[in-house]
Amino acid sequence: MRYILQRWISGIGTIAVTVLVVLPFPPKPLSAEPEIGSITAARGTVVVKRPGSEGSLAVSVGTAFKVGDVIETDASSTAQMTLTDDSFMNLGPGSAVRVNQYSFDPKSDRRTAVIRLLKGKARIVIYRIRSRESFFRVDTGRALAIAEGFADFVVMENQDQAELAVLESSLSVRSSFDYIVGEIRLGVNQRSFVKEKAPPSSPAVITPQDRKNYLKDLK
Repeated sequence: MRYILQRWISGIGTIAVTVLVVLPFPPKPLSAEPEIGSITAARGTVVVKRPGSEGSLAVSVGTAFKVGDVIETDASSTAQMTLTDDSFMNLGPGSAVRVNQYSFDPKSDRRTAVIRLLKGKARIVIYRIRSRESFFRVDTGRALAIAEGFADFVVMENQDQAELAVLESSLSVRSSFDYIVGEIRLGVNQRSFVKEKAPPSSPAVITPQDRKNYLKDLK
């Protein structure tokens, strides 16, 4: 924007003085994505990787995360992610989780969550019952676990198969591939294995020692 200032100097005439006013560029808008939860426990090195950002950012208790963020622990670290509907996920060492989809409306009491376990193992605890339209899905790339109410279960992505174990309540399990037919229902203290492009194995009982092993680093 230019302003023209004029002044009269005797014997010289009118001198036009041009003043250039430089306006700063407007700040870049902040991300419109809402925060969907926060880190409520962290031990060791835990980082978040955000879409469109290079590198990773170290997190600590209280760090918020959004849809699309990847929370990752190193080989000797653990973390807990708590969502706004009070469900939470405990990540074991060498694990990574991405929230692909999430919404929670307190008015309708409806929660929808789609989580991708990229590697490692996680314990998912859903202890508040929400509306009938609510669901919580965990995908490993091989197996898809679906919880519609209260649930406490462990999901592990191993080198050649996915492993799912129910600690409390029940869970539906099927292959991540839509063209693979077969779905099972896991009850408390039951587990199943899902190999690449194959239906889940029949439910098998987990022993007390198995249960302790699942809870190691995931309490």
